[in-house]
Amino acid sequence: MSTDKAITRIGALLLKAEGTDNPHEADAYIVKAQTLATLNSIDLATARARAADRARQTTPQQKAITIGVAGRRGLRTFVDLFLVIARANDVQIDIARNFTEVYAFGYPEDIAVTEALYTRLVTHMVAACEVYLATGDYKHETVERAQPPHHDRRRETPSVSKISARLEFHAGFTARIKARLAAGRRAARATAAATPHQTGPGSEIVLAGKRLEVQDYYTLHSRARGRRYRGHRPSIRSQRGRAAGDLAGQAAQLSAATELGGSASAVTPRRVAGS
Repeated sequence: MSTDKAITRIGALLLKAEGTDNPHEADAYIVKAQTLATLNSIDLATARARAADRARQTTPQQKAITIGVAGRRGLRTFVDLFLVIARANDVQIDIARNFTEVYAFGYPEDIAVTEALYTRLVTHMVAACEVYLATGDYKHETVERAQPPHHDRRRETPSVSKISARLEFHAGFTARIKARLAAGRRAARATAAATPHQTGPGSEIVLAGKRLEVQDYYTLHSRARGRRYRGHRPSIRSQRGRAAGDLAGQAAQLSAATELGGSASAVTPRRVAGS
């Protein structure tokens, strides 16, 4: 299957996930989408391995991808979503310090699949979050804010703020998507392992070789400096927001198209943090 055809099929499955009210059915569509993505990668990687004595048709590449505009709150949660999708597709990333861009390192087909999944899923996440926030459910949750270490008492705040609920929703959604993608990857590997190989190395050996090639390319071309990226860390936790995000991640249902607007300002490649 060509990369274009694979991306088309993945997009069709995700559209089906959007159109169903059954979370189990939606889950099956999402897992199938990731399974196809991984299987497509295995097929292409096998072709590369069998042609090792000839010039390779494709090699790893680097691509800058816009996440959002500078100053927009919660960009780190969008990076978190991109990161879990990238890792499921053997793509390494560096991250701009202001989180407006990511720099993807990997094979072209893997980067293309990662972008396709991210574009679809981030739209689901943002739209579903807006629907949840409009209900005002988060206002009914009381949280505790920790005092400095030398204080034994904890001060209660009346309710979770809207921005905290939004960030926690995003975190819950991303955690659920991460689990789904992992399930799809496991299913793809099981399918590949059960498929007899006429010639050439097995899929696990091929994938391991591909990951090493991507790592070598990343090491050579990455200009990341500074601390390792550790993802979004909430100062206030919202169980309701997380639960709502998890539910939306299970259904991956889109109720209204919402796009990340604008283009990111230029970021000097040296000002990035490693993935």
